[in-house]
Amino acid sequence: MMEFVNGLVENYKDSPPIPIGSSKKWSVSQLPDFITNSIFIDCTEITDHAKDTAFEEYADRNTPPNSDVILPAPHVGLFVDISNMGANTELPDPKNTNKKSLLLCVPMSEDLPEENFAVLNCYLKEDVLPRVIGGVKTEIMGGVKVKSFVLDKTTQEESSEYQTRVDSSWVRIVAQLLHLVNKPRFVIKKPFGTRQQRRGLNRGGGFAVDAWHKITWNVDKPVSAKDAYDASYHKLPLHFRRGHWRSSEEDQPKSIQRENGGWYTWIEGYWAGHPAFGFKKSYYSPKKGAA
Repeated sequence: MMEFVNGLVENYKDSPPIPIGSSKKWSVSQLPDFITNSIFIDCTEITDHAKDTAFEEYADRNTPPNSDVILPAPHVGLFVDISNMGANTELPDPKNTNKKSLLLCVPMSEDLPEENFAVLNCYLKEDVLPRVIGGVKTEIMGGVKVKSFVLDKTTQEESSEYQTRVDSSWVRIVAQLLHLVNKPRFVIKKPFGTRQQRRGLNRGGGFAVDAWHKITWNVDKPVSAKDAYDASYHKLPLHFRRGHWRSSEEDQPKSIQRENGGWYTWIEGYWAGHPAFGFKKSYYSPKKGAA
């Protein structure tokens, strides 16, 4: 991860101020500052599980982001490697694409910046510009936070239908990665690399010494459940209990009108079990015509 991130800064540092994204707020020449002022999280160990559960939770693309989808710092770089990911029709074949990328999350608004952010997909390749794929938008409606996924308008106007599906999938995988990162019962955040490496990048590249992290599964024996709905979690492998739509009233802040004309509110899914007892994959196949 360290070599990859440092390589991105080297690639971008002499770039002209080419605007990226529909907001025109950012340019390629600004990215070195964005990157060096970020914290970095190596998500290699949890990416595959996050991908699988993202496709479960967000099978219906109207499903809003989970309330735990929050940036743990003002600028966050999620390092992923899809080399060993299972095949999925919504993502590029790992054999035919860049295998590693930094998913750079940057605030889009001064209001709730940790919950209003864009995702830039950055590949370590000289002829490939960073791609603003979309992000998470949070608004206050009737005193309630209402989240939604958004795709970048300019990027999508220049994209094929297939690439738009890929971008939509990546935004949701980022959401699931952040959901996991914000669940300390299930994962452990450790310093990444050696102290010598971290100090070297601080002196040579301006990165903060404590900017580098690695996320691993918490496989220590759990003590007790902390959530009432998960009282038996210590007996079960980690798995995701997907959310569902509940019939609602039109005037409810989080209600949306679905294809059948009715109004519904999304009831969030949640993690249950514990990685100390393994992992359980569930497979959800939505049926056409379901509410």
